[in-house]
Amino acid sequence: MKKQSSIEWLVEQIASNNFVKASDQIEIIQQAKEMHKQEIIEAHEEGVERDYHGESEQYYKNTYETTK
Repeated sequence: MKKQSSIEWLVEQIASNNFVKASDQIEIIQQAKEMHKQEIIEAHEEGVERDYHGESEQYYKNTYETTK
């Protein structure tokens, strides 16, 4: 199963109108930023662990890309 990226999650939240108040918007945006930070950390760690060189596009496709 592919992971949902932080951007996909944020778009889903906006599209579903899960927030109306400004405070809700700020909370959702902060959560998306934290998710994105974790994605970067995990990608870096996996790249170091697997000794990826120039294969970042393939890592993204394997981890996040889905056919819709």
